[in-house]
Amino acid sequence: MGEEASSRSDSPHGSNSGDTLTRQGFIGGLVGAALAPALVKPRPPPSYDVMKYERIFDTARKSFVPADPSRLIFPGVGFADRVVCTGEMHTHPLHHRMQFEVIKAVASVTKAKTEPLAIGLEMFYRQQQDALDRYVFNHGDLAALKLDTKWDETWGFDFNQYAKIFHYARENGIRLVGLNAPQSLLHLINKVGIAGLPQRLREVLPEMDLSNMAHRKRFEDAINGFQHGAGIDAAAMNRMYEAQTLWDEYMAESASRYLQRAGGRIVLLAGNGHVQARDGIPDRVERRTGLKPFTIVPVSVEWTEDGLPDIDHPPGTAFADWVYFTQNEIGPPVRGAGSEGNW
Repeated sequence: MGEEASSRSDSPHGSNSGDTLTRQGFIGGLVGAALAPALVKPRPPPSYDVMKYERIFDTARKSFVPADPSRLIFPGVGFADRVVCTGEMHTHPLHHRMQFEVIKAVASVTKAKTEPLAIGLEMFYRQQQDALDRYVFNHGDLAALKLDTKWDETWGFDFNQYAKIFHYARENGIRLVGLNAPQSLLHLINKVGIAGLPQRLREVLPEMDLSNMAHRKRFEDAINGFQHGAGIDAAAMNRMYEAQTLWDEYMAESASRYLQRAGGRIVLLAGNGHVQARDGIPDRVERRTGLKPFTIVPVSVEWTEDGLPDIDHPPGTAFADWVYFTQNEIGPPVRGAGSEGNW
């Protein structure tokens, strides 16, 4: 199969096994839709032109800068930040391209022996770390990684969108860190709530902050803004929010454990909904480590004739440190298409 893995399922395990509720299925049931910014407009341009139709908006400087992720390593930008959180729409190739360039930029200023670099991934469970380490440090191949982690069952988006990042990590000895919680746990909380969990499960949950009203409002607005919000009673909404918060807290805890154990730097890749507004993963990493992540959120938009994003106004610092404007995704997204790809 070589260095590209088939987009079809290669796993011998059935999709009804314990932890194999797909990420797409859970997202659809829990969220129903992403926190898509109001900036986005319909009708994609006919083709990708990354030279003309990409811009970074630096929210602190309130200015557009060239779409060159290597600017991240400039003094006064993100050079000193040990944690970089990059969002994505899971199906958008330009978002994955941006993430790859960010990883290479951070790697260029990281001293491997004294401050190791890692890539934290929403796409893998924390419990899959052995498979990730075998791939990177035992010269594994992509097909085996996909099979060992039951990718098509537990994540389900196009593996080849991420393959270049995985290959780069292996070739450069960069640890891939599984961040995510098992789907079965999230699904159970969505069904019975934290209070309904067996004591043995409650004891191993991460420290959870359910008091962030801005985070909760953002979540509830997303639910209520789509048909999935129709007819949801308060108790069900509360369980859904507990599941969402566990999702964020679990990934933040995974990243924080790595940083506290290994030091160095980490670039986190997760859906936009976990990164934008800082109140998903970033603030929860900061609460645990004292390290404030630099956040990058890609937003796909229409473009004006003079090569600027066609938006009413750019977002502020509360949205992200950088807003990475790209073209809209062209054609039907590959597997798991839909607005839930923000999560």
